[in-house]
Amino acid sequence: MRKKVLNLDGASKGKATSLFFRFYKQVLLLFAITFMFNAVDSNAQVKIGDEIDKINEGAILQLESKDKAFVPPRMNTQQRDAIRTPLKGAMIFNTDLECMQVNLGDTEVASWECLNGTVAPSDAVIDPVAESRGGCRVTVWFKNTGCKDLRVYWSNRGQLVYYTTIPVSGSWDVRTYTGHVWVFKQGGATIQEYTVDICTDITKSIDAGGCGDGSNGGGDNGGGDNDDGDNGGGDNGGGGGQGLVGPQGPAGPAGPTGAPGPAGPMGAPGPQGATGDQGPAGAAGPTGAPGPAGPAGAIGAPGPAGPTGAAGPQGAAGDQGPAGAAGPTGAPGPAGP
Repeated sequence: MRKKVLNLDGASKGKATSLFFRFYKQVLLLFAITFMFNAVDSNAQVKIGDEIDKINEGAILQLESKDKAFVPPRMNTQQRDAIRTPLKGAMIFNTDLECMQVNLGDTEVASWECLNGTVAPSDAVIDPVAESRGGCRVTVWFKNTGCKDLRVYWSNRGQLVYYTTIPVSGSWDVRTYTGHVWVFKQGGATIQEYTVDICTDITKSIDAGGCGDGSNGGGDNGGGDNDDGDNGGGDNGGGGGQGLVGPQGPAGPAGPTGAPGPAGPMGAPGPQGATGDQGPAGAAGPTGAPGPAGPAGAIGAPGPAGPTGAAGPQGAAGDQGPAGAAGPTGAPGPAGP
């Protein structure tokens, strides 16, 4: 057997190498496409980390490690607010507030809540002591009218529990009870406390500050007279302190009902249901019309000759034939003695 040896020069080797890598890339692409189609399964589960072959049957994604941590996206408040349509339940780590945050709003109006400490849902501030006193359950709409974020705490029997952060020009509603004390802080300092004391849903405005250098105080203008057409030489008085909070005004009329929000995203497909019992056999259908006759087949080859048959019986004697013509005269016989 002859063997052919391929001797490649430099150019030929380069071309062969190029062809090899093109073929290799096509094979990898084929494997990737095959994996992608095999991975599309409504019941697929994914596990990352240790013990890759063990996954909880109720998990769609499971992470497991003894020496590594799950790290969500890290961003500041400005970067977080640039997310265009965050889904409800989206999570980040806010580097400004140094807390894990989850969106409890929707894609149209996000409401990012920190998960520090004991955090209850925004519509369920439960205080068994307040309930036992027969307090009214009301909705309070807190509104941040300042130019800085406002941190909200709930005084649970004298112990402050961080609840949420109201961003600049933002608002937040909460179901609470009369007798509850809400504490508002900015930069770690308490700027206001509010005790729920009426059984009526209300809006409460809280100024987080930061919009300017403070209001003018109550000092009088300097006492100089208008001599020679000039203003008096007195300086403006020092800035006055924050005035007392005025009494709560009457509740305004209820606003019109807002337009319905957009439909939420479609949920993930549920698991495949169990196979049902075999149904009864259906009635037999009518007999179909006969199909058309098929074409005639080709003529077959002649078969081999059969064996010779046995001899038949002797036939009957035929009729006497006519007399034949006279024969020639014979030669004379020898003379007698």
